[in-house]
Amino acid sequence: MTCLPTFPDLSVQLTRRRARWVLDPNLALSQAGALLSRRLASFVELWLGPEFFNILDSAQVYQREPELLGAADVDDASVAHIPQALRDWTRFRDEAGRMLCWVGDALRESCLPDDVDERVVSQWEAASRSLDTCLPKSFEASGPLIASMRDAVALCAVLPTACVLALASDGNPPLICRNLAQWGLACERISVANELAGIERKLVLGLLAQAGIAPCIWGGLRLAVVHLFAPNIGRIEADGYDPASGPDLSPEEEEEPVQPCNPWEAVKCFWYEITEASN
Repeated sequence: MTCLPTFPDLSVQLTRRRARWVLDPNLALSQAGALLSRRLASFVELWLGPEFFNILDSAQVYQREPELLGAADVDDASVAHIPQALRDWTRFRDEAGRMLCWVGDALRESCLPDDVDERVVSQWEAASRSLDTCLPKSFEASGPLIASMRDAVALCAVLPTACVLALASDGNPPLICRNLAQWGLACERISVANELAGIERKLVLGLLAQAGIAPCIWGGLRLAVVHLFAPNIGRIEADGYDPASGPDLSPEEEEEPVQPCNPWEAVKCFWYEITEASN
């Protein structure tokens, strides 16, 4: 009889890359936002933009005057939850360490996973700067919450495989999608009857269940997933698109100026509700 060798010290561990979600600031500042984020951070790669941290740095101001964070479409009940949400987030940020991922104004001010290219910081900066030109210029439509949504959208565009986990709105487009439409980006709702959306929704629900989010949803929390189709965003650094400058004219091409491609041209936003009934 042949005895097969044994390897008592050998172990094999298979891992899969975690889902990559950018957090909608409207969801983050909702009543359950900090709790949901704290639980999710152990199961998914959860991303935030720098403007959200700027809001936290000024938390005492917004706790006294939460209406300063209210966009035009934010209802009074949502504004009322902001002071406590800011207190919860301030504690969570102090405890989170590397549980959260974010981009800052420079690489040294960012917290990136090991498998994410450092160039994502400069790519995000270029994407955010170019998207900023699409935003309305009135005060009501350009406050800190709007800037935070801009950051989230730009992050979703430059991060491979990323989507936005958003606060849903009773069958209406999420607030972040309503703002995208105002910024000139096409938005389309996808029914959960769609085969791909149905498959993805089950995966998302599985992650929410693992993270212990089910009671939040049973308690009335409405969630949506937002995807961006941005075919030109990958050329943002190579083309050097600068919306503030005119066409680059060379002596040989004075009659045929070439303007680099606007990275936000042809962008489409697709969204579906996670908590929508499947039939």
